[in-house]
Amino acid sequence: MNTGGSIVSGSTVRTNPLSKDVRTLLIGVVCVGTMLLVGKVIPRVIAARRTTETQLRLIHAELAQDRQIISRRNSTLKSLDETTTQFLGLSSAFLNGSSASQAAAALASVVADAADANGVHLSSIQPEADSANRTLLVPVVVHASGTGDVRGVSGMLRDLEGGEPLTEIRQLTIAQSDPAAPADRMEALHIELTVRGLYRRVPDSPDDKVGQ
Repeated sequence: MNTGGSIVSGSTVRTNPLSKDVRTLLIGVVCVGTMLLVGKVIPRVIAARRTTETQLRLIHAELAQDRQIISRRNSTLKSLDETTTQFLGLSSAFLNGSSASQAAAALASVVADAADANGVHLSSIQPEADSANRTLLVPVVVHASGTGDVRGVSGMLRDLEGGEPLTEIRQLTIAQSDPAAPADRMEALHIELTVRGLYRRVPDSPDDKVGQ
């Protein structure tokens, strides 16, 4: 049937309800996704980034502190090495021995050698060590007496105070051995002296009880 001279098909004026529902559904999904992204995902990402930045700052701070510790440690080791080198360079100045009593005996031998080298006859020699001393450096002494001429006595004293190991004349008494002797024997002198030296305690030895 013709109306107004045109024929309109019924199928062309009918809309597709399925397409509109799909569009509405897609718009809803996008909106929900956007809300979730803005409301939960983005804040979590920002929080995670801040946490990472905080951890990185802490790591950098720890690294800087470690560098300072290493630098100080290297300085300490260098100072210790210099001190040890200087100390070992003085090792020949100390008396040898694994104990203070052995060091005192070594000092007695040094005194006897100096006397023999200068023609001084020793009548007595008594080493003495402080066994109760627990410091790193232990003083030991030798008491000696003998006779010799002026040249011999002065040479003995010179050798004791000028050689190695280092020794020190703590006490010295010089007297004419026989005031009534004839003139050709007037040069004979009687001496009594106390000589001191230093013993460096040997680490890990039975006598090594520093600080105990």
